[in-house]
Amino acid sequence: HLLVIDDEPMIANVTRRMLAARGHVVRVASRPEEALGIWAEHGATIDLVVCDIAMAQMRGPELITRLADSGITPRVLFITGYSEEATRSAPGHPVLAKPFTAAALWGAISDVVGTNSQ
Repeated sequence: HLLVIDDEPMIANVTRRMLAARGHVVRVASRPEEALGIWAEHGATIDLVVCDIAMAQMRGPELITRLADSGITPRVLFITGYSEEATRSAPGHPVLAKPFTAAALWGAISDVVGTNSQ
């Protein structure tokens, strides 16, 4: 079970389709409030959060901190189109650069969750 958070709906939906094609159950949020609501309801069953670092309403790392404030700390894969920003904004978390291929996404998820997602 995955939660994809990206304020660009097209990217969020393409990512969802890539993951669903591999059998993942995927929820999508395009706004921080939406992500917080999904997490409040389903956080205990979500295995990984795929989150954009640079979003207009709230930065990804801040949103992940807010998710963790619920008492459930998410496993996270950050995605970003800004490589410089990635190294500064997400220390300790894996980052996948946009644009990415489905194979790169599956490989990154596999690395984070420690299973074969391909």
